[in-house]
Amino acid sequence: MLFVILTGDSKIKVSTLIIAIIAVGIALTVATTALLSPSTLNIPSDGIVQPTATPTATPTATPSSPPSTPVESLNVKAYNDQSCQQECTQITWGTIAPGGQTSKTVYVKNTGTVSANLNMTTSGLTPPEAAGLIWVEWDSEGVVLTADSVHTATLTLHVDASLTDVTNFSVNIVITGTQA
Repeated sequence: MLFVILTGDSKIKVSTLIIAIIAVGIALTVATTALLSPSTLNIPSDGIVQPTATPTATPTATPSSPPSTPVESLNVKAYNDQSCQQECTQITWGTIAPGGQTSKTVYVKNTGTVSANLNMTTSGLTPPEAAGLIWVEWDSEGVVLTADSVHTATLTLHVDASLTDVTNFSVNIVITGTQA
């Protein structure tokens, strides 16, 4: 047991010490929360809708540099290749007929140090009149990706058969990793 007898100026020093300890605790909490915030990856995609389907183009990519890894972090990235050398920065779906679908494979890597729960959404579909008529699904919803592991994911673009007034389109694919 530790007993402290406070007199005069000692009370001020102890109060200052307590305030400093609380401030350090808050700063460490904020820093840890920032490192473990959800990791979001936005992949633009585009294509053409035509009655006659043609072979789809290979997704384009830009080489990536290795990430720096903090003590504890959450980060997911998508790649065009299984060895995770070509980061997936754009998907070109090619030409697809109304009522058709086409798929692309991406490799999602957890470059962080904690496990990530994967989620995919889309945003920014243009033109707006294609809403509900063009959509993207994937086979990896809820997959838990451990640190430094890679998961093969299939993205599938669907075009409703009733789509008639749209030829060119674009949509952003948003892949998010949250701490598992």
